[in-house]
Amino acid sequence: MGNYNLTRQETAETLEISVRSVDRYIKSGKLRSKKKGKLVYVHDEDIKHVGWKNEKKPIIITQSTKKDHSKDPLWDIDTGKKLVKKSDYEKLTKSFEKVYSNLQEQIEKKDETIQSLSVQLGQAQEQVKQSISVSEHNRSQMLLEESKGHIAKQITTLWEEKKALEKTIKDEKFDKMILMIAVFILLMIAAFIWFKNM
Repeated sequence: MGNYNLTRQETAETLEISVRSVDRYIKSGKLRSKKKGKLVYVHDEDIKHVGWKNEKKPIIITQSTKKDHSKDPLWDIDTGKKLVKKSDYEKLTKSFEKVYSNLQEQIEKKDETIQSLSVQLGQAQEQVKQSISVSEHNRSQMLLEESKGHIAKQITTLWEEKKALEKTIKDEKFDKMILMIAVFILLMIAAFIWFKNM
């Protein structure tokens, strides 16, 4: 059976959607299918591509509400006071959420492009089977497999870029937090020197 291993029902359970949705995806060309006996099987690679959108969940950055602030960089453990104002923290949080949202949109657009290319490859494969001889079909099949390998490499590259961007955002957040703390400490020292000299 090749790469057609899951039935419509199993595909629906894997993607957490209804069987009718699976039928709609098959009809629109998003999922390739193959009939064997009375059962319809769906192509494994197409299930993976459609499944990506269901796996994406936004990361929500929240402020700690625990009373133990020993690991919270916004609190001075000795004085029990915040080093950064809540409004500044919220602005910083919103800024990072906006950057993350923009990155998510870019990744989704790339994912949609990859999905579209995959569907086009599937449709081209079916057209090739119906319009040319066996030897030409086999040669075209090899070219299509090479194209799929190229797409797989692009997918891997995109996910690596996503991870790198997420790490950069995390590092920038930490660096800005340290910078804000350093500025606050310098202001406190300057205020102390100024009051001492008065």
